[in-house]
Amino acid sequence: MDSNDGTSDPDEHIENIEAVLTYRLVRGEVKCKLFVTTLRRGVMTWFKNLRRNSIETWGDLCHEFTTHFTASRTQPKTVASLEAIVQGRSEPLRDYIERCNKEAVQVRGADENMKQYLITKGLREGTDVKKDVHHDHPETYNQLLAIVKTYILYEEEVYADSLNKARKEELVAESSKKPFLEKKKEDKASREGKGPGGRFTEYIHLSMSREKILAEISVAELKDAAVKPVTPYLFI
Repeated sequence: MDSNDGTSDPDEHIENIEAVLTYRLVRGEVKCKLFVTTLRRGVMTWFKNLRRNSIETWGDLCHEFTTHFTASRTQPKTVASLEAIVQGRSEPLRDYIERCNKEAVQVRGADENMKQYLITKGLREGTDVKKDVHHDHPETYNQLLAIVKTYILYEEEVYADSLNKARKEELVAESSKKPFLEKKKEDKASREGKGPGGRFTEYIHLSMSREKILAEISVAELKDAAVKPVTPYLFI
């Protein structure tokens, strides 16, 4: 059984306990004892502070509990709240039907005839499904759902086809770029692997800079020409 800390609807808590304990054929005093095991925090404090011998029956306990925590009651939705539900401009049909059903279960007294009327009323104007519903006049809620289901399947099939088409176009675009990218990659590799231009194919890496090599060559040429290299003087 669900626990209650005073923040959830007290009526729903009692209904849930009733359903479980009735199924197990639990009655009277035992219900009261099992009810206590579901209380948490402030609710347990409330129970401990009850006046001694103030509770004689399960009905007394339920009344005291729901009265004390009445502020936590969930305000029930009305049929008017369902009338405000309409299918969005781009909302899938399945999402709209699920949204209607989710809201309808929270409205007391909303039977299948009411749901059928409100779902039909909220269908997007100008759609084929709304035209078919008005044309066929389904007599029951299940008949309405049968018509809607056909359009849901068709809608989802069209959506799947559009995704597949977009994926195929993407693959075609990628494949058309592939030769260009491969050619570009080959050109880059060719440029990187190609040495300096000329008739020589093998080269020796220099162990010093070109400037230093040229300077030493100049000195050697001067010596060969019996010209003494000029030595710079340091003036103080």
